[in-house]
Amino acid sequence: MKVLVAAHEVANALTRWHDFIKLGNIAKSEQLKEEVEHLLTDMEKNQDVLLYYSLIDYRHSLLYNNTNEAEEKLQNIDPEHEMNDLLLYYYYYFKGMHQYKLQNYQEALSYYNQAELSLENLSDEIEKSEFYYKVASAYYHMRQFLLAIDYIFKAISIYQNYPLYKSRIADCHNVLGLCYLGRKEYEKAEKHFKESFEVAKEIGDKDLQVFLMYNLGYLYSEQNHSDLAIQFLSEAASKKFRLHKVCYLLAKEFLKIGDRKLAYLHISKGKEICQEINNEEYFHHLKVLELLDSPPQHLLKRATIQMNKVLDYFQEEGLHGFVHDYAIEFGNLLYKYQYYENASHFYNRGVNCQTSKS
Repeated sequence: MKVLVAAHEVANALTRWHDFIKLGNIAKSEQLKEEVEHLLTDMEKNQDVLLYYSLIDYRHSLLYNNTNEAEEKLQNIDPEHEMNDLLLYYYYYFKGMHQYKLQNYQEALSYYNQAELSLENLSDEIEKSEFYYKVASAYYHMRQFLLAIDYIFKAISIYQNYPLYKSRIADCHNVLGLCYLGRKEYEKAEKHFKESFEVAKEIGDKDLQVFLMYNLGYLYSEQNHSDLAIQFLSEAASKKFRLHKVCYLLAKEFLKIGDRKLAYLHISKGKEICQEINNEEYFHHLKVLELLDSPPQHLLKRATIQMNKVLDYFQEEGLHGFVHDYAIEFGNLLYKYQYYENASHFYNRGVNCQTSKS
């Protein structure tokens, strides 16, 4: 008679597989995936373990940024099935991760909030810290910086006790730098970016080092230190890092120093990249640069109509901070040319939009 594999043995293998997914170790994740699937063929009947497998397999797809494959696997997971606290947590947490990868940050936070209801029942401290980090990242993108900072410090308080997760400490300082940058607390932002850079150098994380070059370029851009900004952003561009974002910031800096030729070269390149990678958000950011550079004779008609459409996009996506910032900036441009009534419209739109409380 064939001896069946105990369900708890498969569950333990699934947990090891998940651990390597969390570490981003693709080779070991693939190895454990094969082992688990081999065990499943001879496992005693257990619906919870099968559901656990489906959820971890779903996250495995997210490790490869394969959102289409993840979507297909999600269809096989029945949310109506009775789940214990751990499975319920994973179900909503992974769905939040999926939406985050699709840049649907409001949707992501909605699922994260549901996952958090089951978080207190988890004994795995690293799991909690990972959750806090993911939530903070989503709040950062929604420009709710104080909430993001709160969750990041929760994550750091756990990660600092686990040497294997030193890279996550660097990631956390990076997010903190971005949050303080968003709040225009530039000294704090630079401090955290540099802390992150030191850890990244220590552990040999070259990808994060390039990311931080980009963020330092962003920081100096916000302070109108164009020479430094262009230097760091050009270094990031040479490493092919997030070129749609780099093009946006470089175009912005070249407009500041009056080099419209280079600015529009980067705007054009950035738009092409956005279309290639299907990034609608940054296509609109690049469009804003063009609109803010509009000649006076185009402001009242074409530019005003297009700016309202751009602001509608950010409003619909829940990116209210951008609605506020861009509306005020465009209002200032209109005011400069004495189009006071039109300027008032954009000032009102900026002030009255549903801004974050960060």
